[in-house]
This record gives sequence, structure tokens and C-alpha cells, in this order.
Amino acid sequence: MDKKFAIIEIGSNNTKTHIYENANLVKESNVTIEFKNNYKKRK
Repeated sequence: MDKKFAIIEIGSNNTKTHIYENANLVKESNVTIEFKNNYKKRK
């Protein structure tokens, strides 16, 4: 049986995504969202 799952980490400055298939990492990404800076602009 194939198992696929993702782990998504949401922080105040970065969002990280890890996608696994059968215990193997198949995709990893990191996005800087700068929540604190944008929150100050738009309140």
C-alpha cells in the first residue's frame, strides 16, 4: 500500500512544506511570508 502524507509548518516568518511518499521525501519547499512586516502595513 502506498502512503503519501505532508507536513506543513506555519511560522511567523516562514512556511515549510515536506511531502513524503512511502517514507521518502519527494518535495520540500520553504516560503518566506514576512507576516510581521505585512501586518504592520495593513493592521
